[in-house]
Amino acid sequence: MIRIFHLGANGKAFSRSGHAYEPCRLSGGAETQMPQPLSQRLRSATAPLHRQAEAALNFPACVHDRASYVATLVGFYGLYAPLEQALSLQRGWECLGLNLRERVHSSRLVRDLAILGSWPPPSIMASTVGWLTSFPQALGALYVLEGSTLGGQVILRHLEARSAEIPTDATCFFSGHGAQTGAMWKSMVEALDCFGDRHPEAGHSVQEGTTLTYQAIIRRFTSPLHQSETS
Repeated sequence: MIRIFHLGANGKAFSRSGHAYEPCRLSGGAETQMPQPLSQRLRSATAPLHRQAEAALNFPACVHDRASYVATLVGFYGLYAPLEQALSLQRGWECLGLNLRERVHSSRLVRDLAILGSWPPPSIMASTVGWLTSFPQALGALYVLEGSTLGGQVILRHLEARSAEIPTDATCFFSGHGAQTGAMWKSMVEALDCFGDRHPEAGHSVQEGTTLTYQAIIRRFTSPLHQSETS
């Protein structure tokens, strides 16, 4: 399969350290045997962590009233806000046709919390992500965050059924990209696979970013503080 991408103006992607990554381009000539796409390798390698993360989130049982919903949103904000800040420090997204501004979810969390009369505590807003230090790691992290938008559609239906306790206009975060969720996920997977095809040596670092992000989710939602707030 030939994957088509619109390259950024500079034509190259860079890690934070300045290492240049070759951009994705169309290639001609005879078709050759290609390795398994990076997205499939990530899915297989991190499947156990994915299941652990889902168990840690414990949907829909964790949301049983308005207060537990607020606590869940705050938990997500504590994860997404510092991660998205770290992602924004990496260069190379445009070369893969990815616009991070279109994939920011923390602002949706702030909107939902404001509607519910709440706000993330200062300690969460000041947190940082020290382990995300390269573009491949960032790409792996974004893969997890964007993948969560698919599950968000399922959670949204559960929340809509509890509209007496949770206002429907306070579900922006779980709405993901709305009608464009499927298309946005497809473009994410295509970008990931393109990067993997052109830079197979970076696959381990991408997987590391995915693994560390799942582990961050598990830590966040199994912490004693979060569990006491949603019980």
